[in-house]
Amino acid sequence: MRHSAELGNVVAFSSLTELRHEAGDLAGAEAAAQQSADLGMPDAWLSLALLRARADDRDAVENCARRLEESEHPHAWGALIRLWQLTGDPDKAEEAARKAAGAGHLDARIHLVRLRHEAGDLEGTLRHARHLADSGHATSLAEHPISVNELWPHGLDPDGTPTPPWQPCQVTFNE
Repeated sequence: MRHSAELGNVVAFSSLTELRHEAGDLAGAEAAAQQSADLGMPDAWLSLALLRARADDRDAVENCARRLEESEHPHAWGALIRLWQLTGDPDKAEEAARKAAGAGHLDARIHLVRLRHEAGDLEGTLRHARHLADSGHATSLAEHPISVNELWPHGLDPDGTPTPPWQPCQVTFNE
């Protein structure tokens, strides 16, 4: 396994991270996670953080989260958001999603819609969904818990306001 990892096999580093952790070698697990992250796999920090969360090592979880936040990999923000969701910290998940959305990450904007929806915040859900729609990404909501059709069943007017339901019109013909 270590030989595959040394040759740059990203999946091997992920497995090596978990094996070293299970053996009690936290420093070795962190080193393998860092090497995996350096090769473009930020989920290694997510995996390590989840392993440490199970061991109730909050400092190690925070360290992994910091490493994810410092990462320049485009998928690191998604991993950070998932980390906080999976460890039961929705406030930190939303904070990470807000930072990522502010940095222009589309997936983070979608996460914000989902997080607001899960929290029962219809106004926040609509606000973030409208931001997606205004930036031309409304269709990205299609496969998520709340879709454009649910938000705006009749579409949006050009000014961004929801279109009211269409009413049948009465047409009369004069003879």
